[in-house]
Amino acid sequence: MISENCGVADSIRLPLDEFARGRQDAAAKDLGVRQAAISKALRVGRTIFVTRHADGSCSAFEERPFPSQRVGGAA
Repeated sequence: MISENCGVADSIRLPLDEFARGRQDAAAKDLGVRQAAISKALRVGRTIFVTRHADGSCSAFEERPFPSQRVGGAA
């Protein structure tokens, strides 16, 4: 069952692309980021999952290999 509050089912981890499909602005607001951050994460293929908490808030986490390779930026 999809919740209007956050767009994900209780107790189901949803990939960012599915969570934000057709609603990048709302997804960004739910996660406290700008729409451009959602768009870029999707464009570069980051492995991000969204979870809805019992209080209705949403959080996201990125799954990355360890150790991960640093991309761009100074050493």
